[in-house]
Amino acid sequence: MKKLLFVIFYNLAAVAVILLVLELVLFLFFPYIKPLGTDRNLIADSVYFDSPGLRPNSFGNSNGAVMEVDQYGFRKTHRKIDLSKKSILLIGNSVTLGLGVDNDSTFAAFTQAKTSEINVLNLSVIGFNLADFNNVFRYYLSRNLFDSLNVSAVVICWCLSDVYFGSVNNIEMPGGTMRYIFSDFLTFIRSHSRTYIFAKNIIFDRPANYFDFYKQFYYEDNGLFKSSVDTLQSISKMASDRNIHLYILQLPYEYQLRYPTRAGIFQPQEILASKLKSRRLTVIDPAEFLEGTKIPAGNLYLYGDGIHFSETGHKYIANFLADCLKTEMTSK
Repeated sequence: MKKLLFVIFYNLAAVAVILLVLELVLFLFFPYIKPLGTDRNLIADSVYFDSPGLRPNSFGNSNGAVMEVDQYGFRKTHRKIDLSKKSILLIGNSVTLGLGVDNDSTFAAFTQAKTSEINVLNLSVIGFNLADFNNVFRYYLSRNLFDSLNVSAVVICWCLSDVYFGSVNNIEMPGGTMRYIFSDFLTFIRSHSRTYIFAKNIIFDRPANYFDFYKQFYYEDNGLFKSSVDTLQSISKMASDRNIHLYILQLPYEYQLRYPTRAGIFQPQEILASKLKSRRLTVIDPAEFLEGTKIPAGNLYLYGDGIHFSETGHKYIANFLADCLKTEMTSK
C-alpha cells in the first residue's frame, strides 16, 4: 500500500513540475498567451435599465491588460473628453470594449488619436447584445445624454453574436456543457493558467465552432434575425428623429478571414447588410479591407480567440472606421 501511494504521489509531483515548467516557459517566451478574465469591479448591474454598464472611475484587469473607466462610464483613454466638441458614440460588446489590449489600443482609441476635433466615446460592455444596445439608446434619450455629450453620430459595432438575445440555452453554445458542469473550476483555470489556454487552442478550433454556431441564426425566417432587423430599424428611427447619424459596423470573425474565399463564408453579414440597406440603414464592413492587408488572420486577433482583436487588429479597424467617418470627424 505504501509503495502504491508513493508511486501515485511521485507521478502527481512529476506532472505538477512539468506543468509549472511549461507555465514558466509560456510566460517568458510567449507573452501573447494570457490568462482570461475581467475584474468584476469594472462592471455595474442595471445601469441602462436592466442592462449592465461599466462602473465609472473604476480600474482593473481584463485578459492581462489594464482597463480604466472614466467618469462617464466610457473606457478611458489619455484624451480627455471635451464637451464643447461633437462626439461619436461607439456601442458594442467586449470586442469593441477591447479585451486583452490596453486603454489606448482599442479601435475607438486609435480612431480618437486621428483627430482632436471630436470625441470618440467607447460605450461597450462585456456580454452586450442588441437588446442591450437598444437599452443604451433608450436610456440616453430618456436622460438627454445625446444632447449633453453633443453626440452627432452613433456606431453600433455588430458581431455575429449580437443577434443572440440569450433565448437559446447557453449549454447549446460551443463548450457549453463543460462550462455548465465545471463552471467554477474552468473560471479559475482560465484566469490563472497559460498552459490551459495553450492546450485548448491546440485541441479545439473554437473560432470555427463559434462561427458555425452563430451563423445558424442568419436566415430570413429566423425569429432572432427578424427581430434584430426590426430593432436596428427602430434604433435608426430614434436616431434620425434627433438628427443623429447611425452606422452599423459589422465586425468579422477570425475564421472568416482565415478562409475568405470559402463559399458562403460572409453570408451572415451579407444577408444582414442586404436587409438593413433595404430599410435605408448605413452598413459598413471592414472584411474586404482587412483581407486586403494580407496580414494572417490570426495576427489580427488575440491568441486562440476568433472574436476579439489584437492591438494590430484594432489599428486596422480604426484605419477603416476613420475613413468611413471622415465626414463626421470634424467639428464643423
